[in-house]
Amino acid sequence: MQENKTYNWISKKRTTRKQFFSGKSGKIITLLGNSFRTAVKTLKKFEITSYEINPIIYMRQKESKFKRINFKFGDILSAPVEEGVFYDLDFCCTIFSVEEHVRKFKDTDFLLTICLRGKTLESSLAFFSKIMGSDTYKIRRYRTQRNLYILSAGEKTYRVITYRDGAPMCCIAKL
Repeated sequence: MQENKTYNWISKKRTTRKQFFSGKSGKIITLLGNSFRTAVKTLKKFEITSYEINPIIYMRQKESKFKRINFKFGDILSAPVEEGVFYDLDFCCTIFSVEEHVRKFKDTDFLLTICLRGKTLESSLAFFSKIMGSDTYKIRRYRTQRNLYILSAGEKTYRVITYRDGAPMCCIAKL
């Protein structure tokens, strides 16, 4: 029997990202993308607003039966920055491609998902630290979990988890 690699990648992503959502509820602004049906299961406790820039995916989202989701056509950059809102920034591209987006939401409660393809974890976290306003950073790797790191960037501390999703990926959130 041939293994379904796409399913395994999605499963790793879902498992990794689920760790960051546990214990959270309230409002979330997110990028649900094409796999919005699956993502909604993880976000059951949230009042969801999802941004989409692809018109075809946006139409699929609007035509879905998920009436409790507020689907918006446009870049997440147009989302308001509000107190008490969790921002799920699932970009799946390198940190170097989304600097403006990360800078806008840097003072919020967020989960950032980026791709490490062609970049090292250290160079990506160094650039992330600069966006967060710190020229210094320290990365500590947990001995008990090979893919769990703690990033100290100035006065702020972040949990970092790496995984493989067809490409090396990284999730970053404030502690």
